[in-house]
Amino acid sequence: MVERPNLIGRAAAALIVAAVVAATPLLAQDPPTPDSLRLEVLPDSVREVFADSAPARAQRFPGRLAPLRGTTHEVFSCDRECVQSSTAFSLIELLTEFVPGLTFLRAGFFSGPHHAYDGPFGPGFGALYIDGREIVSLERAQVDLRRLSLNYIDRISVYRGPDGFLIDVDLLRHDGERAYSRIGGGTGDPNIQILDGIFANRLGNSFNFEGGFELLDVNAGNVENDRFGALARLSWMPRSNDFGVQLEFRREAVDRAAADTADVRRNEAVLRTRANIGSRSQLEAYAMSTSYRLEVPGLPDSVAAPSRQADGVGLRFTTMPGNGVLSVATRFTGGDAYASLWADATAWFPIGPFSIEGGAEFSKWADFSARSLRFGLAYTDTLLIPITLRGFGASGDRGVGDPELAFADDVGFDATGASVDLELGPFDLSGRYGTQRMDRQLSLGGFTRAAVFDSTEVEVTSVEARFEGPIIPIGALIHGLEPIRLRAWWRQNTSDGAAALFLPDNSMRLELGLHDTFFEGNLELWLTGFLESRGQRLASFSGSPDPVVLASDTWTGGHFMFKIGDFRFFWRFTNPTTSLVTDIPGANFPRQVNVFGIRWEFFN
Repeated sequence: MVERPNLIGRAAAALIVAAVVAATPLLAQDPPTPDSLRLEVLPDSVREVFADSAPARAQRFPGRLAPLRGTTHEVFSCDRECVQSSTAFSLIELLTEFVPGLTFLRAGFFSGPHHAYDGPFGPGFGALYIDGREIVSLERAQVDLRRLSLNYIDRISVYRGPDGFLIDVDLLRHDGERAYSRIGGGTGDPNIQILDGIFANRLGNSFNFEGGFELLDVNAGNVENDRFGALARLSWMPRSNDFGVQLEFRREAVDRAAADTADVRRNEAVLRTRANIGSRSQLEAYAMSTSYRLEVPGLPDSVAAPSRQADGVGLRFTTMPGNGVLSVATRFTGGDAYASLWADATAWFPIGPFSIEGGAEFSKWADFSARSLRFGLAYTDTLLIPITLRGFGASGDRGVGDPELAFADDVGFDATGASVDLELGPFDLSGRYGTQRMDRQLSLGGFTRAAVFDSTEVEVTSVEARFEGPIIPIGALIHGLEPIRLRAWWRQNTSDGAAALFLPDNSMRLELGLHDTFFEGNLELWLTGFLESRGQRLASFSGSPDPVVLASDTWTGGHFMFKIGDFRFFWRFTNPTTSLVTDIPGANFPRQVNVFGIRWEFFN
């Protein structure tokens, strides 16, 4: 076995150099104050007036200078209020609520890996970024989309372009002025116990500490899942909001009994820095070490699968020339199932009502190299009717790793499409048309590796329509009450050649919601009901030469939430019309979900 290079040692050296280089020009911007102007020489009364008029700036880890993608991408955003107002318990549930077009696969209730699909673009075309750092998958070709507690999240932006979805998560950046806590919990049917929280406070003038935990206990028929995760993060911010360093540790233990009975242990350590260079440039760097171990009860260690590990360093430089944005990123990773080198460059620039965007991606794997190009053009007009038109495309090949089997695929693809967003008064209407072609199917870990069937070139054409706006003006009956709003989307997928795995032939979601405040804002109320449906889809079955057809699913549900002070009380329920929801043969989603919970967010 070839000895892996000491990437963590290199990482620490790279971060120290990056921090010094980034901080040097910043420190030079503030010359020392002459003694004659120091506050100490002023009388107390004058000093107090001056201090009141110019309060100290709160320490905060610097925010990102620009988003990861530009205006030619469709963006679905959920801020902190959106996250807190949802009754979702995990990131994948939250995405299901507000992102149309994604197809999610559940390998059981709160268990197994969860994957996002967009057309034939399998799990390798759904990337997860946390604070600007792409999370390297250690599980079946895509990162587990339940691994992050919603209590840590400040904002989520999902960018949909020609080459798949990019899920971009910003974690909370504590301002250091006041202690902050967020706690959530729930219990219900099936037998669910959930409790998670995050706590933050400053240490001195330049340090902040954050700690969090998440506890989950589920027992539903043939599915058991116990999970405990812990987070600790120390931030050093010597240059108020201009420069910062963070050291973060995560540890997670998952004990489950479902389609794949196993105990999972995840560990991750990240050291990162971010520095503003003037007001129009920013440098980010990080070093990481992440490991994953699968332990099967009763199986001797001598025949158990080896632990999976990925160590790496990454850099990103962002600058804003004129009104545009240029971002360049690179990552070096160790491990046979991962790209040893990954690089991406993206830029967008507005020209009057138009905006152009382009990007290139390159990766170096053990046995091959992969490269792709993407482009987009957007037109926005607000003179008569606010409208945005987009056209986009991408072409090339993509490397998709499979840590479970320790090798990677090189998959060629082409994608083109167009979308339109239109505002007619209070109504938002959107549509999208796209085609995606791949030279063969992408896998879902061990589920499709063992199946042998036609996996030749597949092409999918998709049509999508979305609507959002008020439809029931109940304020006419009850004075001052907000109208009931409808949020709906529908999508149809048509396959040519080989049929795409796990992709429903059609899908839809209808949601009616009421949100209003009462008693001079002291009571806030949310009431939501939804109908969701997925059509038939193909799935591979381990050991079978042919795929199986999964029947269509239709289920209903909703939630009720009210907020008093800093407390949010909620009740969520789901009642599918089918006895069980099947995403993967042998793994079922329970028929009913009925959960009560509370969320509490407070300072000091």
